[in-house]
Amino acid sequence: MLEADTVDRLRERLSTYGNGVISLYLAIDRKDPDANTTKAWALRARAAMEGLELDARTVKRITMALQDRLALEPGPLAAVFAHLSDEELFELVSIERELPALDLQDGAKARLGAPLLAPLELAQRQRPVTLALHVGQERIRRFVVSPTEVEEL
Repeated sequence: MLEADTVDRLRERLSTYGNGVISLYLAIDRKDPDANTTKAWALRARAAMEGLELDARTVKRITMALQDRLALEPGPLAAVFAHLSDEELFELVSIERELPALDLQDGAKARLGAPLLAPLELAQRQRPVTLALHVGQERIRRFVVSPTEVEEL
C-alpha cells in the first residue's frame, strides 16, 4: 500500500545506489485468471528487463524475489526497485490505482538508472480528498483529510 511517506522513504533509501537501480512497474490484472499467476507476472517482468541488457543472474534474482512477494500485494499495479549487484536492495510497493500516464502496454515497464519515482508521486497526488465531520454536543467540526495532511475548515 502506498502510504504518505513511501516516496520520501524510498528516495532516501535508494539515493545511495546512484544510477544502478532497476525500476520495474508491473500491471497486475486480478480479474483475468490467466494473467493473474505468479508465472505470468514473472514472464512480463522478465520481458521488460530483457530490454535493459542485464545479465541472466540479475534477472533471475529479481524475478524469483517477485514471485515470492508479489502474490501478497493487493493493488492493480506494483513498483519494484532492485540493484544490479546488491541483493539486499529489493523494494516492492503496491499502488491502489492504475496510472494512465505510465505506459504499460505489455504489462510491465523497466528502467535502469536513477530510481523512477515519478509514477509513485503521481499516485500519491491522485488520492482522493475526504471530508470528515466530528459531531459533538456543542458544535460540529469539519476536516479535509488528504494523504499528507489534515486541515480543519
